[in-house]
Amino acid sequence: MADINLTRSDVIISFGGGVCGDIAGFCASIYMRGINYYQVPTTLLAQVDSSVGGKTAVNLAEGKNLVGTFHQPTGVYINKLVLDTLPEREIICGKAEMIKTACIKDEIFTQELLAGSKLVSEKYIKKCVDIKRLIVQNDQFDFGERMLLNFGHTIGHAIEAKAGYGKISHGEAIAIGMALITKMSEKYGLSEKGTYNQLVNLLKMHKLPYEYSGNILQLAKFISNDKKNVNHLLHLILLQKMGKAYIHKISLVKFYDMLETM
Repeated sequence: MADINLTRSDVIISFGGGVCGDIAGFCASIYMRGINYYQVPTTLLAQVDSSVGGKTAVNLAEGKNLVGTFHQPTGVYINKLVLDTLPEREIICGKAEMIKTACIKDEIFTQELLAGSKLVSEKYIKKCVDIKRLIVQNDQFDFGERMLLNFGHTIGHAIEAKAGYGKISHGEAIAIGMALITKMSEKYGLSEKGTYNQLVNLLKMHKLPYEYSGNILQLAKFISNDKKNVNHLLHLILLQKMGKAYIHKISLVKFYDMLETM
C-alpha cells in the first residue's frame, strides 16, 4: 500500500472469503491510522457472517483472531450468484454460521430449518445479515450482546488452533463446538432438554460434523486464550433453547471440570 502511494482518500476492496476480508480490513484500519474499505464477500460464510460487523483480525499460533481491530466497512456488497462457483465443502462451512445465527436469536428461523426449509437462499442470507447487523448496532465492541455471535466458537476456535489452521474448516470446527457446548449445557441443566438432539439433527441435515475425535482436555490451553475470558471468567454462550441464547459466566477451572465429564 505504501509502495503504490495509497492515500487516505483511496479505498481498499476485499473480493474474497473471510480471510481476505479480515486481512483487507485489518490493513485498512492501521494504514495511515485508517482508510475506507469495502467488503465483496464471495463465500457463504463471509456473506452471512464475517463481512458484516467490522471485526478484523489475524491469527497467532496461540489462538485464532488474537490480533485485530474494529473497523467498519464503508459498504458490503453481496451477490448470491458467486456461491455457484464454490465447492460443496465451502457451502457446508457457511451453513454452520447460518445455523449458529438461527440458534442464538430466531426461534421461527430454527423451526423452519428443522422442518426442512432450504438454508442457502436469499431469504435466509438476508435474515442472517439482519440479525448480525442489529446485534452489532447495539454492541459494536463485543462487551455484551455481540458475544452471542460466538456461540460454538470457544471450543470451535480451540479445535482449529489445535489441529493447525486449514486442517479443519472454520464451519466444521464451529459445528462441533456448538454441539459439544450444548451437550454439556444440557447435561448440567443449563439448556432445555432436547435442545442438543434438535441441534444435532440440524447439523446432520446439512452434512456438518458434531463429534470431536481428539482429547477435549488438550484444547484447554487454547480455550484459556479465548477473548471471552475476562478476569479469569469465561463468558460462555449457551442455548436456553433453539433460537434463544444467553451468556453464562463460569471460571476456567469449573469449565474444565465440566469438559472432563463429557
